[in-house]
Amino acid sequence: MAALSATAPPDSDALYAVRRSSRARHLQAVVRAGRIEVVVPRWARPGHVEAFVRGARPWMLEQAARLAAGEGAILPAACAPGARVLYEGRPRALAIEPDETGPRVDLGEQITVRLPAAAAADREPLARATLQAWLEERARLTATALVARHAPRLGAAPTALRIKAQKTLWGSCGRRGAIHLNWRLIGAPPEVFEYIVVHELCHLKERNHGPRFWRLVGGLVPDYERHRSWLRANGSLLG
Repeated sequence: MAALSATAPPDSDALYAVRRSSRARHLQAVVRAGRIEVVVPRWARPGHVEAFVRGARPWMLEQAARLAAGEGAILPAACAPGARVLYEGRPRALAIEPDETGPRVDLGEQITVRLPAAAAADREPLARATLQAWLEERARLTATALVARHAPRLGAAPTALRIKAQKTLWGSCGRRGAIHLNWRLIGAPPEVFEYIVVHELCHLKERNHGPRFWRLVGGLVPDYERHRSWLRANGSLLG
C-alpha cells in the first residue's frame, strides 16, 4: 500500500493499492468504500504510476469522500437497513424485512430485500446475494430492451448478450459479435447505460474508435459526450 497525500491535514491521508493487470490498456483508478485501487498495465513504469496518481489525487479523494458521506454505492459495504443503494443514478434507502415468501427484492421509493425469518443468522450475506442477483437481472432486462431498440436502427445485432462482473470494463464486443456488459451499469442513470449499449453495438460495424465509429454513436446518442463525462466522474460509485 502507498500513501495518497491530500491537501487536507496529514491524518486524512488515504492509502491506495496498485494492481498490475495484463488486460489493462491504460492506468485507471477505482474507488470503493474504504479502498482506492490503481490498476496498472504491465508496460507502465513506476514513474508513470506516480504521475498518474498525482494527477488523479483530487478526483480519487473526492470520490472516497462521497462514498464516506453515504451518497450510495451499487452494493453498500454492509447490506443493512438504512444503507444507500445506487440504482439508475439515484441513491435509494435499503430496507430488509422478514417475509416467508422471500428471498426477493421489491422496488419502490426504497429497495426492500425480503428474507425468511429463519435466515436471521445469515441475514447480511443473504441480503447481499439476493440484492446482487436482483441487480444483475435488472441489468439483463434493461440491456436486452436497449439492444432490441437500437440494433434495428444500426442494422447489426449481437450474436449473444452477456451480463458479467467485469473489473475494469463497462462493456466489450467480441470478435464473433458477442456483447458483454458490466452488471453494475444498472447503478448509472438510464441514459448512461443506453450509451454503453450503443457504444458496443457500434463496434459491430466499426472495430476501432475512429471518426466513423463516433459518428455512428452520435447518430444514435447525440449527447454521448455528456454520458462519458458522467462515467468518468462517477464510475467509482458503481465499483
